[in-house]
Amino acid sequence: MIIRLFYFCLYILLSFPANSFALYVYQDENGNKVFSDIPPAKGEFKERAQLEINTLKWQETPQINHYKRKSNRKNSQKQTDKKKNKKANCAKLASKIELHQNRLRTKQSPAQFDKNKQALVKLRWKYRKSC
Repeated sequence: MIIRLFYFCLYILLSFPANSFALYVYQDENGNKVFSDIPPAKGEFKERAQLEINTLKWQETPQINHYKRKSNRKNSQKQTDKKKNKKANCAKLASKIELHQNRLRTKQSPAQFDKNKQALVKLRWKYRKSC
């Protein structure tokens, strides 16, 4: 069964020529210019050569020089400050998220509910992006 399927696929692939088509240009009875892949039965026609397919040429990937900077005490101090600020901001965002979740659990108008839900979605995205 698999062999028959293989030969069938091979037959299909070989029966259609790859990139070998001709383009015929001729004028019909009304004087209109016609472009076709089938030659006309009667009359004069011009056979145009196959157009080349536009492709991109392979380019090597550029080499990147990776190097490490010598860290200064100022830079390391700034990094630790950023980490502390990031943790503080994450804690603030987490508390705001919890506040909005609690607001959604209470009874409120549909407009207020939608407003709180949108604010909660934005806060969750901020939290996910920064923490």
